[in-house]
Amino acid sequence: MTLRSKNKLPYRTILKTLIGTALFLMIDSPIGDGWFNGHGQAVAVVLVGLAFAFSYWRSSKRAREIMLIGIVVGLTGEFILSIVLGMYHYRFHNIPLWLFFGHSLIFASVFRLSHHPYILAHQQVIKKWLLIFSIVYSFFWLWWADDVFGFLYSLLFFFILYKAKKSQLFFLIMFFIVAYLEQIGTATGTWYWPEIAFGKFEWLPSGNPPVGIAAFYFLFDGIVMTFYLNVLHPKVKERYMRLYG
Repeated sequence: MTLRSKNKLPYRTILKTLIGTALFLMIDSPIGDGWFNGHGQAVAVVLVGLAFAFSYWRSSKRAREIMLIGIVVGLTGEFILSIVLGMYHYRFHNIPLWLFFGHSLIFASVFRLSHHPYILAHQQVIKKWLLIFSIVYSFFWLWWADDVFGFLYSLLFFFILYKAKKSQLFFLIMFFIVAYLEQIGTATGTWYWPEIAFGKFEWLPSGNPPVGIAAFYFLFDGIVMTFYLNVLHPKVKERYMRLYG
């Protein structure tokens, strides 16, 4: 990374994440089926796989290991939440193969952004505006979409955010990215959330998407990092515990 890039906002990473995510989700949607003669999901699998390979190639050893763990954790979570619990549904009621790489790509993008020198140097201002966004978005979606289910997860998100002071920048960026991709994914019909929680609890209305779903990424990140530190690199965990208690 050059000195010039350290002193500039990482526009390329931000634009690639936002535009790339929107493009992939549109390809695996009824819109994409119109573009590719009904094979939108297959095209999305190939493109996301290539994007993962490129991201993996340019990542550090630590990030590569985390990305590989993320594949297993992400797919397990998708199977339990979507197929078993019916929390949300993809348009073909399957688990799209691009999800083999999707969660890890999002994780890697947020990891890079949260560790970029420019963002670290301005993290107080960035954290403040991302926090304002998350609060306003949560209350707006509660009012606009009657999203009681999602708002409860927002409250959980804010509680854990308060406790995880050393990871606030990472999770606030994650909240923004997840809110963005959930809006794109549901708007294009790539997936949808039932009008009530899990499609079963009529007393708990849900937005499509629920606003605070980024709280699940605490669980995702926690499992990934627990495996990384306890199984692959216990010495790193010991050093971290000595530094931060």
